[in-house]
Amino acid sequence: ADLVNEGLTEMRGAHSPRLQLELICARVLLPAAYGDERSVMARLDRIERGVQFSAGAGAPAMGYVPGPEAHAGPAGAASPT
Repeated sequence: ADLVNEGLTEMRGAHSPRLQLELICARVLLPAAYGDERSVMARLDRIERGVQFSAGAGAPAMGYVPGPEAHAGPAGAASPT
């Protein structure tokens, strides 16, 4: 919101308001394109949110795990010699 407010303030008296508006939109959508403190904080916040989501994912819990007897095959089958 601060970026948009600041950009709209800069638009007053601008020769090309459409270009200024496009630059505001680009700045809001692509914070990585700028090196100011606000953009760095936006990138850091995005990285931290990504880490939180991936840390919470973990491996899914397994429900049924068959024992070794499940892999033995049928009881009446002939064993190879």
